[in-house]
Amino acid sequence: MSPSIGDVALDVRRERRYGIEPPRDEAAFRRIEAELRTESPELVVIPVDDQPHTFQLWEHPGGWIAKKTATDGYQVVLRVRGVDPPGVRLHRITDVEPYLRGRRQLLALDG
Repeated sequence: MSPSIGDVALDVRRERRYGIEPPRDEAAFRRIEAELRTESPELVVIPVDDQPHTFQLWEHPGGWIAKKTATDGYQVVLRVRGVDPPGVRLHRITDVEPYLRGRRQLLALDG
């Protein structure tokens, strides 16, 4: 989650688009920006802590991006490949230490 400073999902969609079609001049930049800003998202329900939440969803070749703006102004933005929206369930994490410990252990195995 990140605090709402602009449209995080638009930034993620822009980054993905520039990766496959870098704007080479001002006209291309303006065209891509206009296309991104006029794309209409689908609405999809994704469970968060076992409660249904409606997200905006933009599909692209190879995956999708979804966004939900919470009432506290934070945005949840998902960038997903290999899993369809019905296969996603989100759960709030209150203690990240077990995940960090597991990552450190995994990195130690690779090193």
